[in-house]
Amino acid sequence: MSSSGQLLVMGALFGRVATVAATAPEATVETPPAATAETTPAKLARARVLFADLEYDAVIPLVQAVLQDEGAAIDLRLDAYYLLGSSLAIANRASEAEAAFRFLLRGRPELDLPPAETPPKILRVFRNVKVEEDRIRAETRALEHRRIVDGLKLLGSPPPQILGGEPIHFRFQLRDPTSSVAGVRLDYRKTGSAGFASLPLSLDATGGWIGSIPASWTENDDGMTIEVAVFTLDRAGEPLLVVGAPPEPAMRIAVTPGTVAERTPIYTSVWFWAGTGLAVIGSVTAAVLVYQRQTDVPASDLGALRLW
Repeated sequence: MSSSGQLLVMGALFGRVATVAATAPEATVETPPAATAETTPAKLARARVLFADLEYDAVIPLVQAVLQDEGAAIDLRLDAYYLLGSSLAIANRASEAEAAFRFLLRGRPELDLPPAETPPKILRVFRNVKVEEDRIRAETRALEHRRIVDGLKLLGSPPPQILGGEPIHFRFQLRDPTSSVAGVRLDYRKTGSAGFASLPLSLDATGGWIGSIPASWTENDDGMTIEVAVFTLDRAGEPLLVVGAPPEPAMRIAVTPGTVAERTPIYTSVWFWAGTGLAVIGSVTAAVLVYQRQTDVPASDLGALRLW
């Protein structure tokens, strides 16, 4: 066969193959299912397992991914900061570990790590941060307390002198621009006594803080002095503005000799009203008897008399 004939045969053959390939059904290619994205809680759970297995280098990028989720719950984020700080401390990256522990303690200021269960590397870095954070919190509380107290002002004072056997009435007004005061307490004692008694004051309808020491407490034979101090209290019951307690001088009330009986008006006595009642009854009885005597007709031997 000539070369031209061979070419014709090969062309026909290839054309047939191409025709068969073109008419053959296409093969179906199956697409593998998309992998489900790991949730933030699942990442943290996996980080905990790795941490327990001492795989600290693997924990670090995993919890960093957790912390990049701005929508993660606060407790979940704090747990992540604990794992991150601990893993960084083990990896000798102390400054980065301190930053993570600082975030942790801002959210859980009372947290402490048990020494017996915490590796020394972690405990050392954590304790350094905790000491500093505790100092900062104490200083911040002191500054806030000072700011509140400086804005408070107590108006009013105890009476300078009373009679023994009389009650002592108190009323104070309070300027409280930050509404920080939840209660007011008055402490009092007789000069020379060891301890103070306490009187919680009540808030009246006009915004005054009021209270009274009973009359029986002021009874005395020789005169005495009562020392008084006023404490404004926050919602936790801790003192804010204090007036009359050390280092300030106490407020004092001079009390003259006297008893409750001497101060009780006679018309408030039960015996007074009992005596008055008997006197009234006696007077009414006497009046009735006199009236009856005046209206009785004298006896007569003439029999019954017609008066009208």
